[in-house]
Amino acid sequence: MLDMTIDYKALPRWIKPAMAARDVATFNGQLRVGEFARLADLLVNPVDDLVDVTLNCGFDAQGRQVINCQVTGVVHMICQRCMQPCPVVLDTQTALSPVVDDEAALGLPGDYEPVVLVGDQIDVREMVEDEILLSLPIAALHEDHCQK
Repeated sequence: MLDMTIDYKALPRWIKPAMAARDVATFNGQLRVGEFARLADLLVNPVDDLVDVTLNCGFDAQGRQVINCQVTGVVHMICQRCMQPCPVVLDTQTALSPVVDDEAALGLPGDYEPVVLVGDQIDVREMVEDEILLSLPIAALHEDHCQK
């Protein structure tokens, strides 16, 4: 079978999931965590942190549009024991499926997370920010021992 995958070297701000799924598109790139307003109060010096993002678009066996979203990187939060910066490793992989509204999201299988369309597009930065927010610990703690 002919490989029709289209590999994009930059992350666009918006994607049209129907077109991306049809093209079996892959988007790769980095985003600066400091650009995410909802993360600003949770992180230490978010301007310095970058995350790597890969979006693999296509269809599942039932013909449903799917975006496999992977976010990796390191961000810094305040350790709740010593109150010093603490690295938090991000390594998320989520199967997302575009929906038109919250009601449509209820019809998704349990292994898919909904991502709500804006018209016929998805805001990539907002989607990635959501994935980061969902992966952060409630309370960051140094793994070994705290710095004094």
